[in-house]
Amino acid sequence: MRGVRVRLLLLWLSFTTTFVSLEVKRCGSEDGLVLIENITARQPDWGADTQLYTPTEQQIEDCKRSALKCMSKEVEALLEEWTINERDLVRTFRTLAKKTQNQKESCDPCEKFTVQPALTFLQFLTDTLQKINTLCKSRGR
Repeated sequence: MRGVRVRLLLLWLSFTTTFVSLEVKRCGSEDGLVLIENITARQPDWGADTQLYTPTEQQIEDCKRSALKCMSKEVEALLEEWTINERDLVRTFRTLAKKTQNQKESCDPCEKFTVQPALTFLQFLTDTLQKINTLCKSRGR
């Protein structure tokens, strides 16, 4: 477990603030952070073997809408595999995806994202929501 925490910490430290340019019309992802904590806490013993497509920061910066849609699909797959009933998190990401635009005309499909362990993916989700919330608060939304 300690190795996972170290990897997650290193991953978190490697992130920059690419989400500053993420524009959403309405915030509301604070609850998403709690949902991710709940999902992480209920990870089954075998859950560490789960692998999910995880976008890079650059993929999100270039293709926000597409990346957020992919992330919502991956959350849905994770919840199904781990038999956790938390559909609100999927709705949160779908809503955020609808309120964003891609910077590029052509975006990679989800399958082009790097495959990462579930806990790394969930940490990336947490970081993403925190950056969105910070942006929203700074804009007074």
